[in-house]
Amino acid sequence: MNINLKTFLETRELDNLGEARANISAIDQDDQAEIIRVLREWKDIQAIANLLMYPDLISENERIDYVLAGLRETNFTYLVLASVVGLGQLNIEALPAQLITQLIDQLIAVTKGDSEVVAERASVFLAERLWHFGDTYTTQIIGLLDHPSKVVRHNTLVALIPLVGLENIRRIIENAVQQGLLSVTGQLAAEQKLSEIAGFSKDNTIDSSQFDVDLLSAPLLAYIPNLDEMSP
Repeated sequence: MNINLKTFLETRELDNLGEARANISAIDQDDQAEIIRVLREWKDIQAIANLLMYPDLISENERIDYVLAGLRETNFTYLVLASVVGLGQLNIEALPAQLITQLIDQLIAVTKGDSEVVAERASVFLAERLWHFGDTYTTQIIGLLDHPSKVVRHNTLVALIPLVGLENIRRIIENAVQQGLLSVTGQLAAEQKLSEIAGFSKDNTIDSSQFDVDLLSAPLLAYIPNLDEMSP
């Protein structure tokens, strides 16, 4: 096995992992065989996590299967986090529609099912990329405005604005409350954020001369811990 690949698989500090990845200039057949062996055995959690964070090292024909396996992992939360991080590096927009649906559905499920770093990091992806896939996901994510994490709540609003259009968002939120998808508390918290948008009035009109989405134009980021900093 290439010494640079060995170093990458064994790296425990995320501060060093990017550099370790950059030192791998090529993957030959033996290296790829070692990568697949590690993933198929699913035992070396550090090595698996490192590969899931840099899934471009995994052969293209098996890459998405292992990212999905990581997102569905139930015993080691860190592998879920690693898959969420790695997913952000992939151009999933180019995948077949069925695979995109599986990935996004699982990512949303992960966000709903976790209250801390995994959900927060997953919500970053939703904020940055969900608009690529159409407003069909609006109903699936609007309940995240009730999430216990303020990072997830913020990022959900950032995701929703381009999905439904700023001029429609209050109506969408109100409908969600009426349908039991969102609490009034969640609605009020979202309204507080919306009221801070310069040039966006209570009647949902926009004054372009003053308009500034400000903080709602970008997601809040989330710290990614090392494996030994996170419980299984």
